[in-house]
Amino acid sequence: MKHTVRIVLAAVLLCGFRTVAAQELKKVTVGAPSPWSPISAAVSFGVQLGFFAAEGIQPELLTFQGSSVLVPQVANKSVTFALVNPDVLVVALDKKEPYPVKFFYNAYRGNVFEFVVKEESAITRLEDLKGQKLGVGAMTWGNIPLSKAVLARAGVRWQRDVEVLPVGMGPTAWQRLQSGQVAALNLFMQEHELMALSGVKLRRLPTPDAYQRNFGAGFIAHVDTIRDDPKLVSGFGRARAKSEVACMANVERCVRAWLVANPALRPPPAEEAAWIERYVHLMKMNFTITNKFWPDEPKLWGSYTPASWRAVVAMMQEGGQIGDPNLNPDQLYTDAFVQEINRFDRVAVENVARAR
Repeated sequence: MKHTVRIVLAAVLLCGFRTVAAQELKKVTVGAPSPWSPISAAVSFGVQLGFFAAEGIQPELLTFQGSSVLVPQVANKSVTFALVNPDVLVVALDKKEPYPVKFFYNAYRGNVFEFVVKEESAITRLEDLKGQKLGVGAMTWGNIPLSKAVLARAGVRWQRDVEVLPVGMGPTAWQRLQSGQVAALNLFMQEHELMALSGVKLRRLPTPDAYQRNFGAGFIAHVDTIRDDPKLVSGFGRARAKSEVACMANVERCVRAWLVANPALRPPPAEEAAWIERYVHLMKMNFTITNKFWPDEPKLWGSYTPASWRAVVAMMQEGGQIGDPNLNPDQLYTDAFVQEINRFDRVAVENVARAR
């Protein structure tokens, strides 16, 4: 169920960053609900540039099948940090069965999931999905509760008005749409864009503004880790923020760092230039969400706002995914580390990323 992605550590840090001997690094596991890909190259780039080593951290990246599978791994301390969607934790809190975990870093500041159909499809709005088949990555993916809520707002009842089928990712999922086995897909925007770049002509269905603004995946940790090792939590968050800044400053080099960390997945030499160009495009699309700060939000990496959490809860209540009208999401996240996470020189990080 889980696969380890090997990370290559830089032996020497650049541009005056503090060096840490390899034997001093603390190994931490970092889980994701779908396979780590070049779209997540910022972490590999940050490792290569020494940002994690500067915090005394050696990350090991693990993959699980959806947020609902991954969250319990953090709850039982098998995984240190995890990138998950908020929906799973909100539903658990509504059931009076909260997990002993909290969000501490808002990684995707807007929603990355969308509904797409083939360009020639007669479906033009979410309401038209009645009587159709919808493909999702997996029933355990963390976006499912919110997707249910969005469809409910459009008057489409999950597994009653629309049949929902797990289709996975990649060419297998694309073929299900192309062949008509499903009429629409509800995957994340980078996966849809990758499909479009492969030649599949798609059309995105309009979704409510509130759905677009809802934040997506963020990093969680066990409440014991947050209480007992705040230096580790803030250090991981700071290294992650530096990695994102560096990746935006030198996108191509960032994508190449992923190839260095995953040599077995390197494309053939004749295809490498096109491969890099494709993922540079996808990374830039990714930045529109990870670097999305709304006018009423502080421009601080990893930060949440109470209003953003209330908006997620309100949409899930409206869609019937949770029943408690007074559900308070405050216990699901902490902003205690935001100031420490943002305690770095952005210009210096950008200079390191651009150095050859």
